[in-house]
Formats: sequence, structure tokens, C-alpha cells
Amino acid sequence: MMKMKRWSLGYAALKCYITLVHRIYYKKVFVQGKENIPANEPVIFAPNHQNALMDALAVISTVNKQPVFLARADMFKKKTTAKFLHFLKILPVYRMRDGIENMNRNEKIFRLSSEILNNNQAMGIMPEGNHGDKKQLRPLKKGLLHIAFQAQQKYGDQPGVKIIPVGLDYSNYQKFRSTLFINYGKPIEISTYWQEYQKDGKEALHDLKKELGRELKDLMINIESKEYYSAILHSIIIYREKMAQKMKLNPKNPADLFKASKEIEKALNICCLEHKPELDELNGKLGTYSRCLEILNLRDWVMKENVNLSHFNITLSFTLLILSYPIFIYGIICNYLPFHIPVSIAKRIKDMQFISSVQYGSSLITFPLYYLFLIGLLSSICGNILIILFFTLSLPLSGLFSFYYFCQYKKLLARLKVMILSSKGNRSIRKLIDLRKEIITILDTLTGHTA
Repeated sequence: MMKMKRWSLGYAALKCYITLVHRIYYKKVFVQGKENIPANEPVIFAPNHQNALMDALAVISTVNKQPVFLARADMFKKKTTAKFLHFLKILPVYRMRDGIENMNRNEKIFRLSSEILNNNQAMGIMPEGNHGDKKQLRPLKKGLLHIAFQAQQKYGDQPGVKIIPVGLDYSNYQKFRSTLFINYGKPIEISTYWQEYQKDGKEALHDLKKELGRELKDLMINIESKEYYSAILHSIIIYREKMAQKMKLNPKNPADLFKASKEIEKALNICCLEHKPELDELNGKLGTYSRCLEILNLRDWVMKENVNLSHFNITLSFTLLILSYPIFIYGIICNYLPFHIPVSIAKRIKDMQFISSVQYGSSLITFPLYYLFLIGLLSSICGNILIILFFTLSLPLSGLFSFYYFCQYKKLLARLKVMILSSKGNRSIRKLIDLRKEIITILDTLTGHTA
């Protein structure tokens, strides 16, 4: 474990690979605020925790450091697993459920964490302790704060250890090729709390925890209401693009879309405190709208006013799908098995927040092994280097194309379904269109952005 204090060539090589796969796993990874990360100073990355191991990977794959993360101790029970986790620069942290007799072992971990920081290395600690399944900040634990102050002893009241709050926002926790927004906040300088810590440690910890919580809430989507959580979440999804336009922002830009989402979140959080009757009306209409979509097996995007359902576009899309069908089949043959195995393994996972972690982790193994098998098979048949090289490059590209093809096929069917039902004067479609307009009108009023 002492090797964690130093830069590791093996870790650097592995990081290149997992970062590449991470960028493939997500359709888009948008990073904001990297200029807030100091180059050669001790920092603790403190991200909100909603998506298991993917939260740590979000930081690891986007910083020019080798952060050492803390993880729950039960992951280290097997010696082989423990060695691998140590190689990945992950340390165990013990909780009461691991046995009260093990709690003292945290002192060694905290001391090693302080030494890592004092060596100008980076730590990654989830301040909430465990992950949750909602876009809201849960109560923060004090372990991160204790480590920060312990490491700050080397610097006293001079600038030293810094906490970098990190806001993470996933468009979908489980789905492959979803989007990820990473928001690095301004560093919190521990030295500003040092004198207070010397006088009253508990008060200093309390004040630092409040600041960290306040910063994290600004960097993430934080829906405070339990009663209206679902209503606010669906309101953000339905209304954020229109809100971005009203704020004169670009709805195609992830940073601008996040700003618009935050504006909706803040406005509706305030409405919850004021108990506005419009919020109950919104909640009821959103519930009806969601049930109607579920009955018709449709998604909100297809009901947007700007979705073009012309016969020409439908015909053009079908033509393109037919012409590119051979490439789709090729991609399926070359990628179905390594894609299907991680999905099958993930289906057995009870904790939904671990699904993407399992899918991602499994794919790190299944894809290269299967690709090597296919490349070896082709090499035994054909000795032409150019053909083998072209085939090798085609494997991941055709896989991504096939996935994109399948998504476009499903979207086309949804558009066609809405077109057919609309042409027949289907009441359910008419009801959905009217409900969506009513929801938008209520949101215009609640967010203070009336037309």
C-alpha cells in the first residue's frame, strides 16, 4: 500500500485503457471547471455519489493525476481482489457494519491518506459515504474532513490541502451511451479553517462540512423535496430545453443545459417550501402524462413540438436504414457476444446503481478478449497486414454503428407510431399533446418565465 504515495507507470498504462473505454461507454462526457484543479498541490476530490464505481471513474478519467480513492472495506475480503484494488489505488475504509473491532484500522488508513496528500498526491473521497439513487445531496460524513485537517498539520495556517467539490450529473444511471456532465468547483482551502480548528475542532468540522455541502449543491442537480421529487425530475427533463432558450442559452450545449436544469430545480424547490397549489396541479398532470406515455410505450422526446413527423423524413430514414443494414449485421456479428455478456451479468445485480459499473467493468475484459479471438482467427486465414489492420479498426466502429442503428430504428418506429395514431385521430395522442402543453404552461408560471 505504500506504493500509493508514488506515481505508478502500471497504473498510468491501465488508466489510458479505462479512460478510452469510459469515453466509448458514454455518448458524451462534458467537463467544466478543470482550471480549478491545482497542478502540484495536495487535493481531495469530493464528488456527489449516485452511481457506484462510475463516480470515481468520472474523476479518474478526466484529471491529470492518480487519485487514491477510499472504498468500503467489504470489497477487500479476498486477498486477490484486495491486491488488485490496491494496484488501482483504492484503500479500504471500515464502517460499523464491518465490526466495531475493525474501526480502529481506519486510523492507519487516515494516516496513510494524510501521507499521500503530504506527498502532493491526490485523494478521492465520497463525502456522502455511500451512493444513493436520487439526484439529491445526502448528509455528508466527517471522514473526509478529518483526513483533510490531519494532512493540513504539515502546513498549519499556510495554504496546503484543498478540497475540490465535484458535481456529477448522469442523463441515465444504467444505460450505455448516456451522457455525463462533470462539474469541478473552486477549491476549498483548509488553511482558512485552521485557526478555528485549533480552538474548536468540532465547530471547524461543522463549518467546513456546511461549506462543502453548499458548494456541492451548486454543482449538481439537487432536488430537495421527497414528496415532489418525481414531479421536479420530470419537469427538468421536459422543460430544460425550453428554459435554456428562454435564458438565451444554447440547449445543445451541456453546460447551458445544466444551467437551465439548475434554474428549474431552484425554482421548484422554492415552490415546495411555499406550498403553491400550482405544484399539486403540476404533479397530477405529470403523473397522468407519464401513465399515458407508458400505456402507449412512448417517450417524452417524441411528443415534443419540434419533432418532424413528415412523410418525407420517415421515408428517408427507412431508406437509409435499409441501405446500411449490411453494416448493422456485420457490427452485430462482431460485437454481440462481448456486449451481451456484461448486460446479462448486470441483470443479476440487485442494487440498480451498480448496473453501469458491472457493465463497464465486464466490458473491459469481454471486448478485448473477443476482438483478439476474431483477429487471431482472421490472421490464421489471411496474412495480409492491411486487411487485418482494417478489420481490427472496423470492430469497435461497427459495434458503435450497430448500436446507433438500433437506437435510430426504435426512434423511427416511435415517430411512425405517433404519425399513424395522429392521422387516425387517436384520443390518447391528442390527450398527450394537450397535457404536455398544459404542463409547459404551468412550468412557465412556476419558474417565472412566462411567454
